[in-house]
Amino acid sequence: MRELRTEQGLSLSEVARRASVSKAYLSQLERGESSQPSYEVVNRLAVALGVSAARLAGHTASWERPEGPVPASLQAFAERSLLPEGDVSMLSQIHYRGKRPRTADDWAHIYETIKRTIR
Repeated sequence: MRELRTEQGLSLSEVARRASVSKAYLSQLERGESSQPSYEVVNRLAVALGVSAARLAGHTASWERPEGPVPASLQAFAERSLLPEGDVSMLSQIHYRGKRPRTADDWAHIYETIKRTIR
């Protein structure tokens, strides 16, 4: 978990805030002092880090697509908006009826919609 957090440049406080857990509890989880968080806590931490609960636990879920190349339009949006790598990875897996967004503005619209939906 610490590796995912630091890869994204997130502080312990920020992840704790996003996941609605205490900073002390998150620190205990990262150090292995608390080893059995509830599924609800794991899920909130995964969302806060932009990964699946399976990935947070160090596994690849059978339904997850392997990470592939990021479309150029998504890369342009990600660079323009300084998106965390976890968010870029999540967006890169989006397909609707076999199609993907085509422009950086399309990606921006989808990203905003997702953010507003999960608040």
